[in-house]
Amino acid sequence: MNRDESFFFYDFTLSQHAVSKVARGKWKFANHEASCVADAELFKQFNNHDPILTWPNYFTEGTVEMEIKTIDCQRGVFTLNGDGHFFALRLPINTTKHRQASPRFPTV
Repeated sequence: MNRDESFFFYDFTLSQHAVSKVARGKWKFANHEASCVADAELFKQFNNHDPILTWPNYFTEGTVEMEIKTIDCQRGVFTLNGDGHFFALRLPINTTKHRQASPRFPTV
C-alpha cells in the first residue's frame, strides 16, 4: 500500500492507537495487531453487538485494504459507514449459533 499524506494508514502501533476508538471490550495492541475476546455476556450487555474499533471515515472515494487473522473466531463484521450500516460484510464461521455463509474466515 502506498503511504503518503493523502492516505489514512493504520498499522496498530501504540503511537497510532489514539487514531482509533475502541469500544465494547478489552482490546490489546501488540506486534501491529489488535485483538479482543468477545463472549456471550459481553454480546448481551451491548444489545447483541461485539467489540468494535472505529476510525475516522473522511473519504468520499477510496479503497479499503485490510488483513484479518482469526483464531477461534465465530464471526467477523466489517462495516463501512457505521450510521445505518450502509455497507456491511458479515462472515460467520462454522457454528450452530450463527447463520452459515460463504466465504468463511480461515482459522488457525
